[in-house]
Amino acid sequence: YLSRLHLQNCNLTKIPPEICKLQNLHTIDFSWNYISELPQEIAQIQSLSAIWAKHNNFSEIPSVISSMPNITFLMFARNHISEIPNWLHTLKKLSNFDIENNKLTEIDLRILEMPKIWHVNFALNRIRHLPNIVHFSPTLQILQIEGNYIGEIPKIFIEFAEEKTARLDEQRMFDRCVVC
Repeated sequence: YLSRLHLQNCNLTKIPPEICKLQNLHTIDFSWNYISELPQEIAQIQSLSAIWAKHNNFSEIPSVISSMPNITFLMFARNHISEIPNWLHTLKKLSNFDIENNKLTEIDLRILEMPKIWHVNFALNRIRHLPNIVHFSPTLQILQIEGNYIGEIPKIFIEFAEEKTARLDEQRMFDRCVVC
């Protein structure tokens, strides 16, 4: 059974409906296309856990994903997304969320507190300040925020970086963001 489907750089403007019949599909990668929406039928693929949608024409993260409880990985880098949907934090299994190089102006704190979140990439957006957060999810290991317009880093973010850096080979939180 087909478990991974890679459709990168195929000049697609929509997901072919036949794909929604692939019930053993775990990963779908349709990066580098011209897709702006997902079909509602994609939620029928109960085994789907990873969606790669890098460099497409999405202006929002499709709401159909909210009805896909097994999603662990979302890659929506290099689109035209300006806000995080209110339902995203309800994806209880989400561990990796990449929304690099979009049009975000703020960070949704609920994502940083999700129970299984491990890696979040907010790099190269339009974020101007970091929110005051009480705590991060204990599972969060990598938070990328470089290349934004942040002028001041709250103390809690620095403490987070110091704590996680001790457990990682390289410090990846503040590559270039102190005063960008």
